[in-house]
Amino acid sequence: MVEIKPNSILWREQNEYFYEKYSINPALGCGFVGYKDSKDKIAALAATMIQNGQRIFIDAGSTTRIILNYLEEDTRAVVVTHHLAVAEQALKFENLAVIMLGGDMIRITNCSSGPVAEEQLKKYQLDTAFIGAAAIGSDGKLYDGYSPEARLKGTLFSVAKKIYVLADSSKMNTYNLNEFGSLSQIDGLITDAGIDEEAMTLMKRHRVNVIIAE
Repeated sequence: MVEIKPNSILWREQNEYFYEKYSINPALGCGFVGYKDSKDKIAALAATMIQNGQRIFIDAGSTTRIILNYLEEDTRAVVVTHHLAVAEQALKFENLAVIMLGGDMIRITNCSSGPVAEEQLKKYQLDTAFIGAAAIGSDGKLYDGYSPEARLKGTLFSVAKKIYVLADSSKMNTYNLNEFGSLSQIDGLITDAGIDEEAMTLMKRHRVNVIIAE
């Protein structure tokens, strides 16, 4: 990263330079948010999938944590989360019951993690979990850059009936530090129209239901 301009940031990767749009959303506890338009569309589509009476989990990803911005006001559901801003946003809805996971708080992300949060999560039965991924590798694995986050995400596979990964197309065929699951374990990928042929081939190989937010 070599230069910041208004509403954009210049990145350097493998000796190539490019600008990426970003936004600041203090209410959600996030600073740099790349691919904002794509993330908004993905989150809005995910919000339409939440049905009355469901028990859902929303994680701390930069796309998942804005799902509630697009939720119908009269939706009745239980929201489980480990992100403070998601819990605060959910409390604005009169018909949402809100459960905030306990555990160690991570200052940089404003979310809880660790053994306490993981054990609490194991006690629940969820209908749907909406999670983010820092990277989706060509090996079919899902990655996160922070190990406590990765462990918490991994716990969801044993308690949620359905899991949807929300990831913009820039996350495809990339890698990060910590594996937390695989494409074969998820029920769908919600992404943008920029997903390329290589990534689509990968999804077909792992029989992933790809939902394009346009």
